[in-house]
Amino acid sequence: MGKKLLLIGNHSIHVNNYYHLVKPYFDEVLLITNKSNEKSPIEPVEFVDFSYKKISNFFYTIKKIRSVFREFKPDVVHVHQVNSVALFSILALKSFKVPIVLTAWGSDILLSPKKSFILRQIVKYCLKNADVVTADAEYLGQEVLKYMPSKKSKVVIANFGMELHDELFVEKENIIYSNRLHKPLYNIDEIIRAFKKLEDTGRNTYRLVIAATGEETENLKN
Repeated sequence: MGKKLLLIGNHSIHVNNYYHLVKPYFDEVLLITNKSNEKSPIEPVEFVDFSYKKISNFFYTIKKIRSVFREFKPDVVHVHQVNSVALFSILALKSFKVPIVLTAWGSDILLSPKKSFILRQIVKYCLKNADVVTADAEYLGQEVLKYMPSKKSKVVIANFGMELHDELFVEKENIIYSNRLHKPLYNIDEIIRAFKKLEDTGRNTYRLVIAATGEETENLKN
């Protein structure tokens, strides 16, 4: 029997990219997400609502995840983000004997636990009940450890990385490159202000490149 992966995460380019990254290593990959990726649709896929705002999700979402699991019978479950996605998934699946990998993204660890006592307890619960926890940076991994039981104080640092092709190798330039979406979360305005201070020294040899778009694009241009 071939290996099966159940991938669970909110609609995101990160989950989409991860799906295509790991798909060749499994015989079957099934995605559970909250909405379709129109630019690069994934099949097969199941849809659920991960929102905390609907109390009914604590019944319907958990029930749906459990139902999909029983029908698909995966060998491993990989959950993206230590938030409601992880909470619903773990509540649904922790009674089954299947390894659960939980990947932290950033704000779920760096911001959410500081917002309220309840969110902090949710993060701790999810980390405690995952079999393997991964992060894509050493700093994030160290922050994850603050919310994990000491007996399970290990985080796997796993970068997404990128494919390298010979034709992409170019001469190094002095460029500071920002490629995050233009959202308040990413503080791109602070990057611009910091670069201005560098410019004001009169010794700057770097060029700042702001890529991507988003709700803050016009403000950033101003």
